Amino acid sequence: MIPHRDDVLLEGMDIFQNFLVLSERKNGITQIRVRPWDGKKEHYINFGEDAYLAYTTTNIDFDTDVAAFGLSVYDDTSLYLRLRYEFRKNGTAQTARSTWRV
Repeated sequence: MIPHRDDVLLEGMDIFQNFLVLSERKNGITQIRVRPWDGKKEHYINFGEDAYLAYTTTNIDFDTDVAAFGLSVYDDTSLYLRLRYEFRKNGTAQTARSTWRV
């Protein structure tokens, strides 16, 4: 269940076997939240930018630990991101990030 929050607009979701990815808008900025199904700690992806547009792209494989995202940053460049999530038993996540400019 995803509880309602007055200050957040839920814009979309991608469902995977091991986690749920939520696209949320708060204070005009899109945030990507990752929620593991096993109840371990959820987290937001830090894109390292102050102003950006982030979005999920085509994710067709349900049984994967890899989720693809797009990112447009303030300087009018576009990046394509592929992030790999490896959830550990202690609830932490390791993220491997590959990026390239479009």
